[in-house]
Amino acid sequence: LVTCYFEVGSAAQWRDDYAQFPESAMSGTAPNNWDDERWVDISNQTVRGIMQARMDASKSKGCQGIEPDWLDNYTYSQKEYDSTEKIKVPTKAQELDYMRFLADEAHKRGMMIALKNVPDLAIEKFSDGQTV
Repeated sequence: LVTCYFEVGSAAQWRDDYAQFPESAMSGTAPNNWDDERWVDISNQTVRGIMQARMDASKSKGCQGIEPDWLDNYTYSQKEYDSTEKIKVPTKAQELDYMRFLADEAHKRGMMIALKNVPDLAIEKFSDGQTV
């Protein structure tokens, strides 16, 4: 199974699509001291559109699945996430909503999606009752 990796909860400056992220949707704090990345507002529609485009690019490159990184945004404190408080730490419910969005989009493309960073969410349920 060919799987493509990309960040879904942060924006990395070295990625081609970095300039597409609205400044208003990026934190002032680097995730875990990755100085070339910023947390992103996972509820922002532009951010979600960028993730859809990443999936399209992955599919066109022959990937059969995606490995999304930074699905654990909700586990950080506000200071760790964005000490400037420009964007807020997502709640667990918001993270699950984002995960559902990502899964639905991957499946629309005939791709599988991995669960990374948050094994404890594997037993959680989405708002429609389906298990993560």
